[in-house]
Amino acid sequence: DGLSPELAKVLRTLADRESVDLASICLAFVLAHPSRPVALIGSIDPYHIAASAAALRVNLDRTDVYRIIEASLGEPLP
Repeated sequence: DGLSPELAKVLRTLADRESVDLASICLAFVLAHPSRPVALIGSIDPYHIAASAAALRVNLDRTDVYRIIEASLGEPLP
């Protein structure tokens, strides 16, 4: 909830392609982002830590990352 329909569609499409859940796609996006941000995951629940490992199997290329950014912004990047 709280996602624009465009962003939700892009994330669902990528999650289906990679056979993971939306949380894994979101974490994979952070890991693949060119600015190299640090991903912080909830570490209180061991389930979340184990589930986060699925993001390491995701293969997002630069086009995928830009699709997510553009859907988030609601406009194309220059």
